[in-house]
Amino acid sequence: MSPAKHTLLKDSHTATICKADLPTDPPVTVIVKRPLARNFVKRIAQLFGRSRNMRAWRLANRLLNRDLPVAQPIAIVEKFALGILRTDSIGITDYIPGSIDVETFLTRDLGQLPTDERRRVKDRLIEALVRLIRMFHDRGFSHRDFKAGNLLVNWSPPYADAPKLTFIDMDGIKYVRRTSEAQRRRAIVRMCVSVMNSPLCSRTDLLRFLKRDLNRFGSNDTTWKTAWHECEAMVLDKQKHKAQRREWKIKHYGRE
Repeated sequence: MSPAKHTLLKDSHTATICKADLPTDPPVTVIVKRPLARNFVKRIAQLFGRSRNMRAWRLANRLLNRDLPVAQPIAIVEKFALGILRTDSIGITDYIPGSIDVETFLTRDLGQLPTDERRRVKDRLIEALVRLIRMFHDRGFSHRDFKAGNLLVNWSPPYADAPKLTFIDMDGIKYVRRTSEAQRRRAIVRMCVSVMNSPLCSRTDLLRFLKRDLNRFGSNDTTWKTAWHECEAMVLDKQKHKAQRREWKIKHYGRE
């Protein structure tokens, strides 16, 4: 694509993502994703089987068919050599105007609110996140990378209505039919770890998030303390692993 006709959103060792306008009448704004293989083994593997874009297409439609919010897939363009070896793949999805990822919202937009308003807004966001995670798991999906950066939020001041959340990254999602309690708990832990970089997210917020998730039919109000200690240990372990992983990426790729 011509740099004059698109906006680069991400340029990493795993993918190039940009926002562009399709040459239609009127123009349609879309998100274009080109996955990249991070090493030689993966470059060989991507020549065969389904591409990451094709897997994302199938998962996105599975989510949509179960009334889960996801950016609408539009098209996949793939290039083959000799008719069998895939040499490139580009996925095109709908662009959701006015939205940012949850991590950016917590770090940037939340800080612009008066202190007494932040509690109300955070509580509304916690409620929406717990509801989405519960729906996601109840409908048979698991996510190995359930983090704030992989969810868009469309929400405008004065934040009177409920926030609209949307999945944007299919790479970590898997349809498992029945989600285990361990998979549910890991999703909560990953979400907690991903928001801890925000200076406006406290341990109290994480506790509210966990207690809201545990508040299900038939639950016992006394179990939250045990669950909190378990999750806190898992969060610390995940943070340690995340830091090690960051160092590894910087060492091998020169960036995260």
